[in-house]
Amino acid sequence: MTDQDVFVEVTGMGDLSDSERIITKSKGKLYTKGSGRYLVYYVADENNPKILIRHLLKLSGSTLSVSRTHPTDDGLSSKFVLKTGEKTDSEYNTPFGCLKLTFHTQTLCVSEDDKSIKIKAGYKILMNNETVSKNRLEVSIMSQEQTAL
Repeated sequence: MTDQDVFVEVTGMGDLSDSERIITKSKGKLYTKGSGRYLVYYVADENNPKILIRHLLKLSGSTLSVSRTHPTDDGLSSKFVLKTGEKTDSEYNTPFGCLKLTFHTQTLCVSEDDKSIKIKAGYKILMNNETVSKNRLEVSIMSQEQTAL
């Protein structure tokens, strides 16, 4: 896929359970800069739908960086990096303070064709060296032409 407007579907599952499945659908922009592929999309805040939260995914080689930026200082924001077999430290900012988390990536798979990109990741979140959850992240990026069919 080349630089274009896209349709994005992000599925997050906590503790590898379908009962904790969260699905987000949005339009976004996919572009290339340097050696990275970037996806930017916005999602309405759960507590105030008038506020849009910016999401940025960067795919570079075998590394996926994910950031979520709330437009107000008192909102949730986070950034984490997923790379197979590695642990990365992150800060998750909440209105009540900052949580220091470690992300341990078990799997990261990327498949791509002319009309779509699919990213699947499996990872654990640790706090104070204790696993607090096991998670899956699935991202489907499709050309808007394909979704119009």
